[in-house]
Amino acid sequence: MRRTAFILGSGLLSFVAFWNSVTWCHPSALSLLLELQWASIGG
Repeated sequence: MRRTAFILGSGLLSFVAFWNSVTWCHPSALSLLLELQWASIGG
């Protein structure tokens, strides 16, 4: 249980760091992410 929480926490931290770097480089990263999600879904 503790290991799962640690994995989730570290994954969340790495995702936040990745999101900060992406949004710092591309302010419109949110719309880009939504487009990628729609493309992966098939819409």
